[in-house]
Amino acid sequence: MKQLRMSSENTFDSLSDQEQQATVQMMTYKFQSMIPVSIANDPEGIRQLTKEALDDLKLSELELKELDRQEQKMSQRLASTNRTLYALQGIHKRRKQPGTCHSLENTGFEFTMRPVIKSESLANASFHASSYLRLCIKTTGFLGLEDWEIELDLRPYESSSTSVVVVGETRTLPVMGFETIYENGIERYSAWERDIELDLEKVKLPLEVSVCLTMGIEHDAPSLRFPVSKMVIDDLHFAIPCSADFITTVHRRGLEQVSHKLMKAYHKQVLYDKSNRYPFARLLRSKSSSDLTLFKSLFDYKNVHIRCLVDLHITNEGYQSILSRILNEGRTMDEMKSLLISAEQVLFTLAAFPGCPVIIELSRVSSTVIDFNIQCVYAPALFKVEAALLSRLLDQFIQVPSEPSDEKEGLKYANFLKRMKVLEQSILNLQDDYQEKKDKMEIDEEPGAADSLFKQLKSSVDLLLEIYNEEPIGQFIM
Repeated sequence: MKQLRMSSENTFDSLSDQEQQATVQMMTYKFQSMIPVSIANDPEGIRQLTKEALDDLKLSELELKELDRQEQKMSQRLASTNRTLYALQGIHKRRKQPGTCHSLENTGFEFTMRPVIKSESLANASFHASSYLRLCIKTTGFLGLEDWEIELDLRPYESSSTSVVVVGETRTLPVMGFETIYENGIERYSAWERDIELDLEKVKLPLEVSVCLTMGIEHDAPSLRFPVSKMVIDDLHFAIPCSADFITTVHRRGLEQVSHKLMKAYHKQVLYDKSNRYPFARLLRSKSSSDLTLFKSLFDYKNVHIRCLVDLHITNEGYQSILSRILNEGRTMDEMKSLLISAEQVLFTLAAFPGCPVIIELSRVSSTVIDFNIQCVYAPALFKVEAALLSRLLDQFIQVPSEPSDEKEGLKYANFLKRMKVLEQSILNLQDDYQEKKDKMEIDEEPGAADSLFKQLKSSVDLLLEIYNEEPIGQFIM
């Protein structure tokens, strides 16, 4: 071959001598780029393949390290979860009182939940108070809770005898941001605390609050759940202590005069409120003052008596501790001192009923009977306190023998059963009449239908309170 030249991108020409024939021959060759070339003859291809193989190997090593890291993290997380679950199981067995599961000293883990009230003003604190649930976790270092969440299930409390399904609300909070607490310069424990606001304009009390610690393992797997507390929150939990000046005013001017003045002031505050807290304020402002019934009671009840049996040998110290024992749930010692006027009297306002002071007085009727006298000029607030107090009393009652001990007691017991039968029948009649009028749509359309029902209801309430005033409802144990 004499010469070789490229005639185009895919072709080349060659000149060669033909010695035998003494001629010069020209040939044209066409190169097909799609025909594969052996990698053994392509150094650049070898370098590229080597680079790709090294990159794949490097990526595989990184993926392997990431898997090792995730496996190590999962192992640590599972170990921490196992320690936490083991501790929580021990805590659950030692749970002693509602709202507090355990002791930090005994288990290294403590959860508390208590109602608190925050006031925006020192004057007329009940007018500017907000209600919260304060959640607090205290733990030593061996429990890892940073990956856990607190789940609160809030639902209106219903008696266990009812079959009605009550729809509640669930709130979830991440357990993050623990603060280290020191004592005498030594690290003592870590604490986490949050306040959850409750809008008592919307939330119905009593409220059952269930608290769980939860942690998600994987996206498609169910979360770990461990119950840590369950508590019933009632209106007495949000009782606001009164100042010394306010107590003096009540003693000098009387509960009724002070209450009417406060209720009138709160009434005006609601009417002229410019926020969205009271959505019907504008509607109420459009009515005449004679039509405003915000604080007008359907019934003129101002006090309720609840009588209980106590042990004949109850000591004076035991008797004087009854009120504080009933009201101390979720309160510190200082808070109890601010609530009590004396061992036999408390004065407070309810966060759900601002401007309605309530007095509860304890007295002895006899050596075996005590009396709780609840006083409030606004009947709805009065009945709410009564319901909350009854619920707490029933938790500390024992069964009273139904069989009378002598003939006199027998006659008294027979009279009691007779009156209770009358009360039961009056309530059943009221339910039947209400349902009948409701089915016939007479309550809103027929004049006097609602008044008739209210009269029947008032008759039943009068009989109930009459029995309350005379008969102990059960035996209170210390």
